[in-house]
Amino acid sequence: MTPLKYEHRIDLDADNAHRRVLHLVGAGKRVLELGCASGYMSQVLVERFGCTVVGIECDPEAAERARAACGRVIVADIDALDFAAALGAERFDVIVCADVLEHLRDPGRALAALRPLLAPDGYVVASLPNVGHVAIVAELLNGRFPYGPLGLLDDTHLRFFTRQSVYECFERAGFLVSHLECLRVEPEATEFRADLSRFPPEVATAMRRHEDSTTYQFILTASPASGGAAAGLRDGLERALDATDSPIVGTGTAHGAEVARAFVEALLGRMTFLEAERNGKTRELDETRVDLRLHAERVSFLEGEVARQVEWVNRTAERLDVLEGQLAEIEGSVGWRVVKRVRRWRARLAPPGSRRDHAVRVVRDALFGRPKR
Repeated sequence: MTPLKYEHRIDLDADNAHRRVLHLVGAGKRVLELGCASGYMSQVLVERFGCTVVGIECDPEAAERARAACGRVIVADIDALDFAAALGAERFDVIVCADVLEHLRDPGRALAALRPLLAPDGYVVASLPNVGHVAIVAELLNGRFPYGPLGLLDDTHLRFFTRQSVYECFERAGFLVSHLECLRVEPEATEFRADLSRFPPEVATAMRRHEDSTTYQFILTASPASGGAAAGLRDGLERALDATDSPIVGTGTAHGAEVARAFVEALLGRMTFLEAERNGKTRELDETRVDLRLHAERVSFLEGEVARQVEWVNRTAERLDVLEGQLAEIEGSVGWRVVKRVRRWRARLAPPGSRRDHAVRVVRDALFGRPKR
């Protein structure tokens, strides 16, 4: 049998994303698994958790293998699938999107289309890689973004997620993230084998400062928010508390406490993010108000300046009218007419530059002195 790219052996005793996803699904559930591959997770859900599973897979060969575990397998491209037409009136307790959303062109559209397929108390379980892992940051600082066959930079990933974009993707699709936990992997243990000691100590410290610097995957549950955010949070908390007595294989009080703690961390993390967003918008509003006040003061000053300039123009126009009147009086006087006539006679008798003009100037200078220049 030809090995498939996405085919894994699940170890329920190991701490990995598959185990965490399975425990969040729970026992005895009606499950829709997106991207079921060969059915390796569906098989565990059926055999160990007593679930019934409908799978969706785009690879026909993988889908054929998955039919051994799934009650039904739909061969389709999730990005193009009409979920309502394909599944009709079927409703599910849990929809699993384990390492699937990052492979879609429009994960938000798929999530929004999945909401009507959930039973009244249904929810989504998802796992997504964290593109903000410090190992990827180290690669970027070295000018690389190395795609590979598997892992954080799987060569079929179309979307990349951080904690913030995970929340945004689900919230825009009409879901509320009610539980979020992080699978952490040190940079040297990733497929990149990142060695932060090659960076200056202050750079390495800054790279690790972010809370998700070693988060390899986010594992979460999300409920439809149609009943209101408070209802979604309440349901998530109830599920977290109920997990302390969950009959899920391999779980117990310790796991229930872990789930409850992860839910509280998810809630507090979201509150912190929203508070930071609110503070940022508040600062932006305050800065805008200051800018508005300064511009209003500038407009007021310019309006005053315009008023002063208009007043100066009016005064100047009045002065111009007075001067034009005085000039008209001068030009209409007998003396001005005499002066003009004398100038014409002189111009005819002694044209400028002629010998007569020179003689007239000599006589004038002798009688009255040289004119000041």
